[in-house]
Amino acid sequence: MKRVYREITPVTSKDVFRIFYYPEAEFRYPLHHHPEYEINLVLGSKGTRIVGDAVETYEEEELVLLGPYIQHCWDGAAYVEETGITPEVIVVQFHKDLFTNHWLMKDAFVPIRILLSESSRGIEFFGETRKKGIKMLKELRGLSGFPATLAFFEFLYVLATTSEKRQVASAGYVVPTPYFRNKRIEDVYNYINQHFKKDLQLAEVAAVANMSPSAFSHYFKKCSNKSFIHFLVEKRVSYACKLLLETECTVREICFESGFNNLSNFNRLFKKYKGVTPKAYRLSLERDLLQIKHEGRFFAVEDKTGN
Repeated sequence: MKRVYREITPVTSKDVFRIFYYPEAEFRYPLHHHPEYEINLVLGSKGTRIVGDAVETYEEEELVLLGPYIQHCWDGAAYVEETGITPEVIVVQFHKDLFTNHWLMKDAFVPIRILLSESSRGIEFFGETRKKGIKMLKELRGLSGFPATLAFFEFLYVLATTSEKRQVASAGYVVPTPYFRNKRIEDVYNYINQHFKKDLQLAEVAAVANMSPSAFSHYFKKCSNKSFIHFLVEKRVSYACKLLLETECTVREICFESGFNNLSNFNRLFKKYKGVTPKAYRLSLERDLLQIKHEGRFFAVEDKTGN
């Protein structure tokens, strides 16, 4: 199985958050995860970023929010070796239960709670929001106590209310736990997440919402901006990416385990959604992971479950 390490973070139950500054970071850490939320600000670097099932390049300035347990790593080693320039990195970590405290469940914190639920797929920020975020994080480094707490909440609110963001990993990579105002669509999402591996039909899911197939089709697209079939295939492809990364199962085995009933159709749809075949995706990911050196910092035993 692929190695996914569990990071032991220094965040304690007494902390609102912890902030760390690395003026000469190399991001050679292996693929890892942890139960805390994490914000990564990378300045002056280029390389490869893995968040969930998304393997992408990053350049110069990077601001990403990660939810609990989503596997991730940055690799800027080649850039450091070529240029001799090491990136400046600020990392903020905070406990996954921070916003479950009673007073933080008030309506004023709804945008932040929604933001955190969406971070289960990782969120990249860009444009003016990234510029503002860089300034706020640099200022946050110089604060402590209650002023730091207020600045931290303000920073999260800026991230929560901007449109200059995108989720990084595919919709199906992790089981989403979104904050829904509508229980009907919440029940539908949960049902799809529990049954996507079988031959799931529109009428079956429509019954969960107590709607006709035709009415449900329009309703689902309005809520998710995707057709039911599009969402289902994306969920299956994303789960296949997870298996390609974390297991040694064959492509054929992964095809059927992910809910597809035809290998050629699986290959075609995977390439349509990911741009490469399942085999090429796995080879590319393995090549990237081999370039990331394990420095043994803050990491515990190997985790083969992905939990």
